[in-house]
Amino acid sequence: MRFTAEALSDGVREQLFTLGDVPGVLWTPEDAAGTRPLILMEHGGGQHKKAPGIVSRARRFVAECQFAVAAVDVPGHGDRPKDEKCDRIATENQARVEAGEELAPLIAGFQALVARQTVPE
Repeated sequence: MRFTAEALSDGVREQLFTLGDVPGVLWTPEDAAGTRPLILMEHGGGQHKKAPGIVSRARRFVAECQFAVAAVDVPGHGDRPKDEKCDRIATENQARVEAGEELAPLIAGFQALVARQTVPE
């Protein structure tokens, strides 16, 4: 893991990091020492690791509970390197939606693909 940037605000330390090709963010109490519970949060489709809802909840868990919180960008999202397979499927899904196919099964299939890669990471 390589930390690439750090910011402090209202008692919360925010550190951007990369782990291989996976970009992430870690929030901890500013004066954190030792171990603590870690919450891993994920964003919704089309969002990124620092989507407003993720940041808000992460900061609350850190400030109120003294937990550490991490979030990463999943394939095809945020600062993650381009993924040709994800891009191709997203383009195909968009064309299928425009042709009148139901959106929910397409999204579910795409999210299952992303989860199969993200969970082991």
